[in-house]
Amino acid sequence: MKNKSGIWILTILLVLVSGYFLARTWKVNSIRNEAAAFATSKEGKIDYKKKQQYLDSLWKQDVFMGSTLESLTKQELGLGLDLQGGMHVILEVSPVEIVRTLAGGSRDVRVTQAIKNAQEIAKTKNTNFVDLFVTEFKKVAPDTKLAAVFSNSTNRDKITFSSSDGDVISYIKTEVNGAFDRSFRVIRARVDKFGVANPNLQRLPGSNRIQVELPGVDNPERVRKLLSGAAKLEFCEVYNLQEISPAINGLGATLARLDAEKAATSQSTNPADTTKKSGLAAQLATKDTKDTSALAKANTLSGMFIPNGNGFVIRTKDTSRVNEILRRSDVATLFPADMAWVYEYKPTTSTTNEEIIGMIAVKNVGRAPLEGDVITDAQQDFGQTGKAEVNMKMKPEGARKWRALTAANINRQIAIILDGLYYSAPNVQSEIPNGSSVINGSFSVEEAQDLSNVLKAGKLPAPTNIVEEAIVGATVGSEAVNAGVISAIIGLIIVLIFMLIYYSQAGFIADLALFVNLFLLMGIMASLGATLTLPGIAGIVLTIGMSVDANVLIYERIKEELALGKGFAQAVSDGFKNAMSSIIDSNVTTAITGLVMLVFGTGLILGFATTLIIGICTSLFAAIFISRLIFEYYISKGKTVNFVSKFTEKLFKDSNFDFVSKRRTYYLISGTIIALGIASIAWKGFGLGVDFKGGRTYVARFEQNVNTDDVRAAVKQAFGGEASEVKTFGGFNQVKITSSYKIDNTAPEAERTLEADLGKALLNIKGNKGEVVSSSKVGPTIANDTIWGALKAILLSILLVFIYIYIRFKKLAFGYGALVALFHDVLIILGIFSIFRGFLPFSLDIDQAFIGAVLTIMGYSMNDTVVVFDRVREYLADSKGKKESIPTIINNALNSTLSRTAVTGFSTLLVLIVLFIFGGETIRGFVFAMGIGVIVGTYSSLFVATPIVVDSLQREQEQEAAKLAAIPIEVKKK
Repeated sequence: MKNKSGIWILTILLVLVSGYFLARTWKVNSIRNEAAAFATSKEGKIDYKKKQQYLDSLWKQDVFMGSTLESLTKQELGLGLDLQGGMHVILEVSPVEIVRTLAGGSRDVRVTQAIKNAQEIAKTKNTNFVDLFVTEFKKVAPDTKLAAVFSNSTNRDKITFSSSDGDVISYIKTEVNGAFDRSFRVIRARVDKFGVANPNLQRLPGSNRIQVELPGVDNPERVRKLLSGAAKLEFCEVYNLQEISPAINGLGATLARLDAEKAATSQSTNPADTTKKSGLAAQLATKDTKDTSALAKANTLSGMFIPNGNGFVIRTKDTSRVNEILRRSDVATLFPADMAWVYEYKPTTSTTNEEIIGMIAVKNVGRAPLEGDVITDAQQDFGQTGKAEVNMKMKPEGARKWRALTAANINRQIAIILDGLYYSAPNVQSEIPNGSSVINGSFSVEEAQDLSNVLKAGKLPAPTNIVEEAIVGATVGSEAVNAGVISAIIGLIIVLIFMLIYYSQAGFIADLALFVNLFLLMGIMASLGATLTLPGIAGIVLTIGMSVDANVLIYERIKEELALGKGFAQAVSDGFKNAMSSIIDSNVTTAITGLVMLVFGTGLILGFATTLIIGICTSLFAAIFISRLIFEYYISKGKTVNFVSKFTEKLFKDSNFDFVSKRRTYYLISGTIIALGIASIAWKGFGLGVDFKGGRTYVARFEQNVNTDDVRAAVKQAFGGEASEVKTFGGFNQVKITSSYKIDNTAPEAERTLEADLGKALLNIKGNKGEVVSSSKVGPTIANDTIWGALKAILLSILLVFIYIYIRFKKLAFGYGALVALFHDVLIILGIFSIFRGFLPFSLDIDQAFIGAVLTIMGYSMNDTVVVFDRVREYLADSKGKKESIPTIINNALNSTLSRTAVTGFSTLLVLIVLFIFGGETIRGFVFAMGIGVIVGTYSSLFVATPIVVDSLQREQEQEAAKLAAIPIEVKKK
């Protein structure tokens, strides 16, 4: 083995790095457990504010090998919402209102009609809304240029009445895209308000959608309210120091009193010392500096408020305590009724390396004298001194108000507030008469760009609608964790035992490689900051089953070499070398489908695909290098390894099955099953999940077993007489309710009303109390996009696999065989799901999880097929010059791979059975599809794909023979 030392070094480094990142994850969870214990009362109730304060106190502290708690939480192996509870939301930034506003509102009936038509088409067609609108506008107003509608005084510097339709379309798209970017910033700021650990916020590529995941959130109504709706931009006056100095001094006295009371209680501080911190107004009057060294004294309440200019600076981690203090009745009454404290939008770092944030006192937040709808444009520019600044322009009506506001606040500040956070508070130097303003200061270019984007956020209404959401209760999440851990442990134990029974000593080596594989898999996921979901655990369990495949390929090759009489060292070397082609090809085809899932998948499928792809890489490394290193160790000691046990010694030995001669019988069997499936699909169709048809799904749990008919009747009454689908889900005391009632209503109030009505309906069904433990919603637009995304994923996967097979095997016969086998497997799975829908006691709905299963099945089927093809190619190459027929050659190849096919298929089925039993109801349909797929994929490799190759190769031979026969004898002799 070459570069043995290098491989040892690489292995040790990978193990150390994986161990380091897993230790980081362990440390984070340990601190969270400590925080929970600290905040738990004697009665067992957790004070979440107290828990958060505990975590905040360590947020910037070194807690593990030079890393702060903040850095640890940004790079850990976190739990998905399905494992810890929380809320998943997909927001769509509506371009409708933007287009309507750019077109001068809804006064033009042609614009209104075109928008209405475009909205209807967008529900079923995944096309850019602006393009749809333009198409529909041209239908209702064929002779009207777009500039005639969209050109006005507010955008004359961008388009004019003479602008072409192309220029106007480009302008509209630029404004819509800009609104999306600004909405993303706004949503990110709103998400920060929740204070949850590890929120996930990302733009979904190729769409105007934003995905938000908030672990541990238990107030969905608040989430909907804060995330939905257009951004609110306000220009508010700032209170001057002299105006509120009595109130500030009163605040200081109150803080000193609270500190004294705390000191008296703990008997650890002299109360007299804390009174010296009153007189905050005086401190503010004399202190205007960014020096925050006083933060070192912030262990007292009064020490939390550090005077800075016309306001305070506080540590970010103290915001929850500061808010509690300011909400106290004896503090709130000190300040004017129209005053509110507003935080700066972006924290900074203090001189003591702590994260701090500013806060100022402003007038009339929520009812400001001027709002963002008056702005026509805002751009970052450079002033005469070369410093970055922002140019802002307003409508005539806004300009009049701005003139009055600036005239009344000369030498005072006006705060620019977006969604309750101030982004800038410039000082007014003089009255601004025409609405054209320059905002300057010590801005960086990036800060000036941010401010211009904030100002633009008020220019156009860009409401965000919730088009998909899922809520998972904490109890359901903990149950899912238990189910996932149990299934993983049992699956691992079963595979370990099976390998020991089948391969004896060599099985022990495979088990060691499997342990290293799992350790590296978890470590790499932790280093990437990946999120572990229930399907992700399913991916790990499946990796356990499939990771033995590379070892099996190697072991079967080594056994063949030993059977030829080679020495142990040579047999090991040749076995690894000869198995490499099959290992690489089979794993590449599986990786192709995994990458397709990674590109097109969302949510559960994304977690599964991430785990699968990382698992493929770690499995290859463990099987090829770790196993080889262990074998080399035995060889260096002059020892051999046994590859068979007394139970398996004669299994598949000298097998001589005739797979090829009865291929037409197998074609008939497959054709019959597919025909029955197509007939069932045409007759009864599929059970579509909400992913594909849109709607809401609720999982409700009752104290006792419940009759689905009783639940259905109660839900029908709650949902205005509209029928809903009610199924038993994971137990007779639990049901899944699916309904499309009011699915087009995206208002947050609609969700609250529906949940309240459903909760009342389930509260008492024949004396049996029920409650909703999880829910999800998918809008019709998302459902349509999901269908197209699924079709594209399947077709792209098939195309890529076909291309790879053709490149690797250089014969269309192998490509045809692989293509037919893939379609064969997909059609049979679809048929089975249609035929057995309603007969089996678990969900057979077609949803995203099912598509993920189909793609994985395709990968597994190709994995198996490619191994067979690889051996067929080898046997065909060896048969040159021999008089063996193609059927004989291919039969020999199939028999030589039969042991590997059986071992891999059986071990994979074992872990899938474990997943099916212990993995939980959420993924039971997914696992059922996987199990059927393994059986069908193995069958198609032997009885469909390879026979197709036989027929194709024989046809090629006949065509070549016919061409040769047509050549004149004289030419042949020449």
